[in-house]
Parts: sequence; structure tokens; C-alpha cells
Amino acid sequence: MTEEKRSDSRIKIDLPVKLKCSDDLMFMAATVSINSAGFLCSVKKSLPFQSKVDIIILIPPFNEEVNKTSSVFKCQGIVVRENITETLSGDLGHAVAVKFIDPAENDLKKLIEYLQYLSSINEKTTMEQK
Repeated sequence: MTEEKRSDSRIKIDLPVKLKCSDDLMFMAATVSINSAGFLCSVKKSLPFQSKVDIIILIPPFNEEVNKTSSVFKCQGIVVRENITETLSGDLGHAVAVKFIDPAENDLKKLIEYLQYLSSINEKTTMEQK
């Protein structure tokens, strides 16, 4: 069994993410799961291990009092894992894990607030199912 390296657990959520590689290749992807340290996404092209990427994640509105509109999380990241996977349509794709590199404090705060909101919904749903 491998040792867990994550600082906190990931939340399964499909969020739009734009990735820009050092060779100016830019493409859209979707997160599979995310936490405050990074995310796992599904992409069609391979991203080499340890490659740096610019990241833009769209955070949807989630709290009428605090966040009435979508917000954007931007930072750089580094590819920490890449595996070939099969997509739902049967095509080959890539599961890519990206670790955030020094996100701006305000952006990280927005992301953490959103993740806490999702966690509270998940906990409430779990308790209602019991």
C-alpha cells in the first residue's frame, strides 16, 4: 500500500480548467478531483512529468452572500503524475495530477471557501442518507 502524500483529501468535482504549457500549447480540461494543493484532471494529450503549466480554474457561484458570480483561480502548477487512462467513450486519455505552485492568497482563499462549501454539502447529504 502506498503512503498518502496529500495534505487534505480531494473532492470529486467537474470544474472547467484551462492549461497552458511552456510551449504555448493551451487546452481545456475538466477536473476529476481537487483540493487546496492541486487537482487531478482528464486530458487528451500527455503532459510530461514535472512540466510547468499555467492554470485557470473557473469557480462557480456558490454562496449568495459571498459569491454571487463565478470567480477565477489562477496560478502556476507542476505535473506530479500522469497516467494513460480510458475515457468514458472508450478513447485513450491521460489522468494528470497537478500541484499548485504559490497561488495568490486571495485566489487560494476563494478556492478553499468553495471546497469547504462542497464539503459541507457532502457531509449534509451523507448524514441525510443514514
